Amino acid sequence: MYLGRVLGRAVSKMVCTEARNPRAMPAADLCREAPDGVETVSDPDPARALETAVRLAGPDGLVIATGSLYLVGELFRIYGVDEDTGAFPHGVSHTPG
Repeated sequence: MYLGRVLGRAVSKMVCTEARNPRAMPAADLCREAPDGVETVSDPDPARALETAVRLAGPDGLVIATGSLYLVGELFRIYGVDEDTGAFPHGVSHTPG
């Protein structure tokens, strides 16, 4: 089962993106898989998609990033997260810099 269908039951908005991998599902196709009633935004660029998700969530919201290991690795690099430990760089919070 597509994970978006499961997560879509718990969220009001989904920002779909794609990993820089030739086998990645296009972001627009992922959005079409979202459950009815879930607002979707499609952006094939992971950095822009993450910025959009953070903006839409607002200061008190939550962003859940999920997908392939390729995509998660890209998001880690955007945030500067240590891929071995999962630690954020000193002085970096949960927002991209």
